[in-house]
Amino acid sequence: MLGERSGGFVKNLLKVKNGDLALARAAIETASTKSKPREYIGGIVNAKPREGEFVWKSGIKGVL
Repeated sequence: MLGERSGGFVKNLLKVKNGDLALARAAIETASTKSKPREYIGGIVNAKPREGEFVWKSGIKGVL
């Protein structure tokens, strides 16, 4: 689904999800429903919090 040689990609996803395998797996399961799953995961991996936002340890965004 994510293509060949996606090990580093998954490693980065796990890092963004603070090592929480369940959250990373959920993101991959959601990506599997998208027309471009690799781009969907890339968006998660490369996302930066906007001004006034923070990210909980779980990886869920919040607003100040």
